[in-house]
Amino acid sequence: MRSSLTKILVFVVSFFVLNLAYSQAKVEINIGIYAPFANENSIVGRTLLVTLEALRDQINAQGINYTFYTLDQLPANQDAVKTIEKFVAAHQIKVLLTEGTRDGMFIAPIAKSSHFLHLNVGGDPKIEDGTNTFATLSPEFTKDMQQLLSLKHKMSENLDLDTLVAVQKLIKKLEANPQIFQLFQLLNQSVIQAVKQDSHCSSQQIAMQLQALSSKQA
Repeated sequence: MRSSLTKILVFVVSFFVLNLAYSQAKVEINIGIYAPFANENSIVGRTLLVTLEALRDQINAQGINYTFYTLDQLPANQDAVKTIEKFVAAHQIKVLLTEGTRDGMFIAPIAKSSHFLHLNVGGDPKIEDGTNTFATLSPEFTKDMQQLLSLKHKMSENLDLDTLVAVQKLIKKLEANPQIFQLFQLLNQSVIQAVKQDSHCSSQQIAMQLQALSSKQA
């Protein structure tokens, strides 16, 4: 009887230790989303957030836990630069995502000076420097996002069922955009490779892996 109890106790303790080790092995990667969240274009920010959350559930993260933080779009001035730097530092952001050329061009130099990884979706490819800023040009994503904004403005003037259904369909389509999925998958692979080298990997280490993987796929 005592032998059986001992075996059970050993099993329980072993199970607890293994679970504790697994939880400690989780690597936290914080991703920021810089986009409109509070004005009439807030659907852009919300759609990006929902898209990333959907992608997070689809990929094989291999012990990586992705957490998303949002920052509302600011006027492009020096005060905004300081706010973004504080946001990145406060939440230990390793990757900041933007959408479109305007925000992409504004964030790119900040990413370079503050040494964080910047991913831009649907902006001018010239934004990309291959070191801190990486861009994916998706004409379909840009077109769908513009259509989404147009429908959102239409809804604010006159809410009808057809427009609401069109908005929901468009959001689902944006979530399933293959180029955005590929970008996030590439980021995930870069994080996994960087973590293998250093569990406390920096944005620069992730960027180096992303650069190497991007070169292989070019």
